[in-house]
Amino acid sequence: MAQLFYRYGAMNSGKTIEIIKVAHNYEEQNKSVVIMTSAVDTREKHGMIASRIGLERPAYPIMDDTDVFEQVQNIDPNASCVLIDEAQFLKKEHVLQLAKIVDELNIPVIAFGLKMIFKITYLKDLNTCCFMQIKLKK
Repeated sequence: MAQLFYRYGAMNSGKTIEIIKVAHNYEEQNKSVVIMTSAVDTREKHGMIASRIGLERPAYPIMDDTDVFEQVQNIDPNASCVLIDEAQFLKKEHVLQLAKIVDELNIPVIAFGLKMIFKITYLKDLNTCCFMQIKLKK
């Protein structure tokens, strides 16, 4: 059974490097991954994620009006994992769409971002976290 994970850390803690590592590990096993990032993040070129040590990967940008569920279905409905960078910038609708990917497509989703912004924006009460069964990991 797939799950939705939120991996959080401080700025410069290596979250993007972790995404690149996780993607590499899946691909080493001939499994496909979908990498996405918030279009709000303008540190790198549009459609790219990049670590501060120079590693980079293409990533599908998530715009305000993007239906993440539909986009994953169009890109690869049989992906082994969906990886999200800069998840703290996602809208609540996007987070619900990530949960739908887990529930309906049975694809695990690992979203990476800053803890405090995510808690303030999405987890104002514990019921939201429990309802969506988001696994928080440091």
